[in-house]
Amino acid sequence: MKRILTLSLALFFLVGITTSYAVVPVHDHVEGELSVPAPEFLKGFDREEILQLTPKVYRERTGKTLNLQEIASLKKYQEELKADLPPNKEPELDKTIYIVLAVIGLGFLGIGLNSNWEGKEWIYALLMIAVGYAGSFVCVIFPLVGYVLQLIYSLRLMKRFYK
Repeated sequence: MKRILTLSLALFFLVGITTSYAVVPVHDHVEGELSVPAPEFLKGFDREEILQLTPKVYRERTGKTLNLQEIASLKKYQEELKADLPPNKEPELDKTIYIVLAVIGLGFLGIGLNSNWEGKEWIYALLMIAVGYAGSFVCVIFPLVGYVLQLIYSLRLMKRFYK
């Protein structure tokens, strides 16, 4: 039995250290992303930088100032980029609210509120919470039942001795 246990632990350890994750650097370039080409003065910036770009930041980065026509084309291009972005998938609730709800056992509530109660994620969370509470209930109740049965048995024994 010890050999099987040692062999399985060694196998799990080997599998654990040999799994690898491909880390591919992703750099979103604006070129080719939209049907509208990026203006020439924005060629060195990626999408996230352009979305946050202001004339002041552009001047700090490049040392050049934008004229009125370039500022207008920057604003127009930022609007086109924002319109082309997928819907916002960031949680609407603050992370601290999620943590508080999870601590008090209502984590499914945060998931449901964030997804407008669509999908099955909140149901899965509710089931996991129910299983966890059921397991802790069993771990608390069974020893308690055992203690009560021992108490009843000892009281019955005492009754025989004190007739």
